[in-house]
This record gives sequence, structure tokens and C-alpha cells, in this order.
Amino acid sequence: MWYTGTKAKCIAYNSMVSNEMGLGTGLTQSWAKVIKHHSKSVFAIAKHPDYDQDDLTLIDELPSDWFPDEQL
Repeated sequence: MWYTGTKAKCIAYNSMVSNEMGLGTGLTQSWAKVIKHHSKSVFAIAKHPDYDQDDLTLIDELPSDWFPDEQL
């Protein structure tokens, strides 16, 4: 599952989950990577199973338009 929303809200969710999990030191410093849609001003972050966020949109999976076709 994924959350989508603004960059700031996705970063805030990442910080909240990271803090709750006690991350921030060592090799693992955050819960997940915030990713940007390739052509829209929308961001996404993986949802942690134990932490919800009401001000982000929850979706089952990122649609294929998040990842442009690679040209070989």
C-alpha cells in the first residue's frame, strides 16, 4: 500500500514513522524513500502497516503511469 500527496506531507509521514520506529542512526535512517511522479507534482511513500496518516491518500499500488516506459 502507498500514500500519495504533497512532498511535504510525504516527508512528514516518513519522519513520523522513522521517529516512532527509533530510526535515524546507523545505516537505516528513515522508513522509506519519498518518490515523485515522473510528470506530475504528486509524491508517494510506502505505507507502514502500523502507522496511518489521514491527510494523505491511501492506494493499494502505484499505477503504471508513475513509471515511464524505459527506452532501450
